[in-house]
Amino acid sequence: MIGLLATGIALPDGGRSRPGGRRTPIADLDEDVITLAVAAAERCLARQDRSRVTALYLATTSGPFAERSTAALAARILDLPGNVRTVDFSGSLRSGTDALLAAFETAATRGGAPVLVVASEVRRPEEGSRDAERNCDAAVAFLVGEGDACCAVLKANASTTGRALGPLRRGGETSVRPAAGALFGSLAYAPAVAAAAKLLFTRFGYSPSSFRYVLMDAPDGHCHLRPAVDLGLDVDVQLPADPLLGLGHAGTAHPLLLLAWAIPRCAAGEQVLLVSWGEGADALVLEMAPGVLAVREDQPFRTALTSVKELPAGEARLRWRRASQGEAAVIPRAAGEVHEGFVPLRGYACQACGAVLAIPFAVCPACGERDSARGKELGRTGVVYTYTGLHGVPGRPAPLLLAVVDLVGGGRMLVQFAGKGAVHPAIGDEVELVLRRLYDSPRGPIYHYKARLREETP
Repeated sequence: MIGLLATGIALPDGGRSRPGGRRTPIADLDEDVITLAVAAAERCLARQDRSRVTALYLATTSGPFAERSTAALAARILDLPGNVRTVDFSGSLRSGTDALLAAFETAATRGGAPVLVVASEVRRPEEGSRDAERNCDAAVAFLVGEGDACCAVLKANASTTGRALGPLRRGGETSVRPAAGALFGSLAYAPAVAAAAKLLFTRFGYSPSSFRYVLMDAPDGHCHLRPAVDLGLDVDVQLPADPLLGLGHAGTAHPLLLLAWAIPRCAAGEQVLLVSWGEGADALVLEMAPGVLAVREDQPFRTALTSVKELPAGEARLRWRRASQGEAAVIPRAAGEVHEGFVPLRGYACQACGAVLAIPFAVCPACGERDSARGKELGRTGVVYTYTGLHGVPGRPAPLLLAVVDLVGGGRMLVQFAGKGAVHPAIGDEVELVLRRLYDSPRGPIYHYKARLREETP
């Protein structure tokens, strides 16, 4: 049985307050599509054998490159096998469901071999527009493959192509232009969504009462109500009220976030209709499998939600403006720059005595052996040996926290703390290293790891 084997969600550390006590997750200057995608994929693969993954499909409309594979870079950072197939899905808000459908097809043709699907988005609506309050940054990952632990299987799907009147972003732009008001709902969204759902009903014999939940991705937050009524759905029962607790719209990741929300709230055998829009629509029917019983209701969605930290309104607006203008943060560079854009978390171990260092060495400082250094993967957790704060760093809120961390498994390295530095570490605190965007080089962004207190880790 080929289905969804695991899922993972990642939200930025910071958020902006909204009416009603809600928060909109906003990517910091050192967070982007890659960092969120890797975080979601790491959580998805936490209990999986990543050496079996045969393909990575990454969906986004806000990738860091115009001509370079975002999926290939993510696969490199995730340390997936060298023969993994990587594909970028972009150009439409329904790229996430397109990637999910392609993953099911690929898994079916490869004997159920696992395929990793990631949808990640860092969207920048025009400042001051209503969409600036509606959009958020997020990533979600699903592992598709064959296994008895599947929590959901794809039963049917249908797609249509429609009018291009929705949100758009021209090449080179960083801000999302809002949808064309009422014209978007009546002329673009409603006809495409209704046509895809009706086509699926006709082809496969479904009726509105067949589904526990109907999840409609609505870029403006309310245009899904009209087609839901036209389709004969029970709006009060089948359409969950504000399922994502007012986070905002997450672009290509949004329909898959809705699916991640619905899965743990269904019983085995119940079906969910997922509809996403993007110059047309995709309609998918997923049936819950026995593995859904192992998915806890509070995981993974609510865990990710609680990771959003409050940011002062002024600072949130400042970050929004800097990011939309493409201003790079001034932060310490990694020890070594690599052309592929990623500085791996690797050190060196002495073959004679086993001493581990984060930097290369010709003579082992522990035993004096020469030419004994061999490459070694460094641990992702450790404790603070010492730390300091830098004030007056251009483009960054003070203080900019740096720490020397003793890593589990050996090695000591200097790292920057992730986040705005509101929480000062103490010597002996446990930390985890998380992927962040360090700086922009002439060849593009450079990614490496920063430290975060373990108690802050979602």
